[in-house]
Order: sequence, then structure tokens, then C-alpha cells
Amino acid sequence: SYLLGLVSEFASNSGEWTYDGEKADAKFFQEAMQEYCVTFYTIGSPASLDAFLSLAKRMNQLYPDNPAFLTDIGSYYMQAKGDCKTALKYYAKALKKDGSDYTAIKNAAIAARKLKKTSQEKKYLKMLIEKGPEHEKPAAQARLNALQK
Repeated sequence: SYLLGLVSEFASNSGEWTYDGEKADAKFFQEAMQEYCVTFYTIGSPASLDAFLSLAKRMNQLYPDNPAFLTDIGSYYMQAKGDCKTALKYYAKALKKDGSDYTAIKNAAIAARKLKKTSQEKKYLKMLIEKGPEHEKPAAQARLNALQK
């Protein structure tokens, strides 16, 4: 597809592009491609989800230290395929790179719950309570309390 060609061109061009008259570095490029990933995921059609996965995988190959693309791949497996086991593996990989990645933590807790992996769910709920946004903490704490009874 055109977008994957753009990614390959950026990667082979040593990342020297300009956008709106300013140099577009690798950080900007990753953020821009992440926005495309979000858009494809939000559309949710089979074709857009396939494009989402292809783009996330390619960006993960190019930028393996960026946990966002691992989280994207996990989200594809959990939402598009209903494969929470594979999704959880990708979320765990993302969290090894950035232990405060809110999306990976929240989705890992959801995947663990769907898989009935209570010990893992507790682990991710504790992370969510510690590192998540304030509005998430009461629900995470209530769920953790219920699991500990």
C-alpha cells in the first residue's frame, strides 16, 4: 500500500524529511504513523484493521524500542481476532519497554480477565492503580478488592 511505501521510503532516506517547513525527525514520523494506526483502528472495517496491523508490524520492525506499536499489535489480536492470549504477549512486551504505558496496562488487565488469569489480572490492576490516570484508579481498586475476596 501507499502508506507502507512511505514508511519504507522514510526508513531508506535516513529520516531526512521536512513537514510544514520543519525537519521531520524519527520521533515525529513515529508519532504521525501512530496517528494513522489509531485512525485505521477506529474505522474498524476488515480492510482498515488489516492496514492497521500491517502498519503497526512494519513500524515495530523499524522502531523496536517504541512500545506503542507492540500495544497496537496486541490490540489488533484482542479486538479484531478475539485472541487474548496473543494480545497479552504483545502487551507484556510493550510493558517491558515502558512499564507505564497506560494502554498496554489497561488492555493487559482486560485480556487477563477474559482469559480468567486472575494472578495476571491482579498484577495489571495493581499497575493500573499505581501508574494509571486518577479516573481509572477507583474501578481498578474495586476490581482488585473483589478478586482478593
